[in-house]
Amino acid sequence: AGFETWASRIGIGLAGAAVAGSATTEYRILAKTDRGFALLRCSRIRQYATELLEQLPPTTPLEKRGGTMLTTEWSVDGRTYSVAKSSEPAMSAMAGSEMP
Repeated sequence: AGFETWASRIGIGLAGAAVAGSATTEYRILAKTDRGFALLRCSRIRQYATELLEQLPPTTPLEKRGGTMLTTEWSVDGRTYSVAKSSEPAMSAMAGSEMP
């Protein structure tokens, strides 16, 4: 039925792993507000905020910890988050800016 070859089996396994990986990933948004930072839960598809998880003080440390070709690792209040490279300038701006 088309699943006899190892290539087919490996392809199906990789597709299943990708679906499982995205289903178990928790997405967060870090927003800078006039009261500090807000950590929000966001949707999986369009990444819009769905719930306020935590209000962080303006003195919350944001530190870049490393990364790969696709993501950078950021420590936010002692917790590490993987951030897409496209969002790295925004994170750097928040890390280096003074709060009002």
